[in-house]
Amino acid sequence: MKGNLMSALIELDHETMQHLVAEVKETIATDLVLVKTKPSSIKVVDLWKMNKKRKSAIRTFAHKRNHIPFI
Repeated sequence: MKGNLMSALIELDHETMQHLVAEVKETIATDLVLVKTKPSSIKVVDLWKMNKKRKSAIRTFAHKRNHIPFI
């Protein structure tokens, strides 16, 4: 494959390098208030859904294991 490759090393002058690595001392979003919500408890409906998904997955994988194609 032919093509022009760029060098992995890029030469920067000292001033540009200092500008890039300078520490930024700024505070952003000082008026932001994070609200911690109470974690929801698991309800009967959630357990039913998890059980339904589990049964569906078991049936799918069991069907694939029992179905062996002839070569």
